[in-house]
Amino acid sequence: MEYEIHKTSGNMVRLDVGGKLYTTSVTTLTKYSDSTLGAMFSGRVPVQTDDSGTFCIVRDGELFRHVLNFLRSSKLHLPENFQEYDQLLNEADFYQIDELTEAVSEMRQQRQG
Repeated sequence: MEYEIHKTSGNMVRLDVGGKLYTTSVTTLTKYSDSTLGAMFSGRVPVQTDDSGTFCIVRDGELFRHVLNFLRSSKLHLPENFQEYDQLLNEADFYQIDELTEAVSEMRQQRQG
């Protein structure tokens, strides 16, 4: 089912990203308006929902929490033992969030020398 966003930017939405469920605001998802999420949740691009109205994104659900946290704070917070830099860079590239790409690259360089 396709659904176009015609809500005010403060509305909460449910997301299923790779089988992981998230709840966040349209404001958070559209923080970087030129990003894929910005296009999806500003109404410029129709997005898929399931029968319950949950938005479905077929990507890495575990890594999406880092994407979402970055959108919330504009800061990257990763566990000390984090090793999935290439995968997170891939997600940042998919979502077209240049600021996240830069933050992941900087953190990887700092931690891995």
